[in-house]
Amino acid sequence: MAFCRKQLFAIVLCMTSASASAQPSVPGSEAFVLRDFIGRIWRNESVRFPASAAQFQSAQAGLPLVGPDGKPTLYQVVSGKPASIEFLADLDPFERRDYRFAATAEPAAATDLAMMQVFQIREAKRPLIPAVTHVDGSGRLQTVSKSTNSLYYRLIDMFRAQTGVPMLLNTSFNENEPVVCEPREALDCFLRTKMDMLVMGNVVLSRDLT
Repeated sequence: MAFCRKQLFAIVLCMTSASASAQPSVPGSEAFVLRDFIGRIWRNESVRFPASAAQFQSAQAGLPLVGPDGKPTLYQVVSGKPASIEFLADLDPFERRDYRFAATAEPAAATDLAMMQVFQIREAKRPLIPAVTHVDGSGRLQTVSKSTNSLYYRLIDMFRAQTGVPMLLNTSFNENEPVVCEPREALDCFLRTKMDMLVMGNVVLSRDLT
């Protein structure tokens, strides 16, 4: 696994650990703490911390590393003495964020309405969805809510009923141009490409292949 951005030295990084007298040592009890004192928005950046024995044990067990929002973040163990944990993180200006390993191997359900994050796909499921699985086992997720997009939700659910896979491959709608935003742009792209079908709401346009 390779991260696309290098760590920036302007970020102040530190690690806090629970004192032995305060509470017993448990896997993942120590937090990786990020603070940004320069007022810069920090998105999907790579950070690396030396791992304590408990954190190394949690990483080796494959436990999810979660932030303050409870969402898992992609990480890897970097060999060394001591070993380090490298992961992707977000930070808003002057914010503090704590990352720590969850106590169980089953993370909370991942949600991302804007397709802005990547998550680890369960290893047993990767052969079922190879087209959306990255080489490191991750995938970029977009969740669809029945309350906000019932038509698309029903389409995915019908696909699940027929195939057992509750997801569709989602990609940008454009061809050597910005992503389409209006029906006329979608129709223009459809007419000058080799797409088989265009669906806009309840309207379905199919190319005549005869």
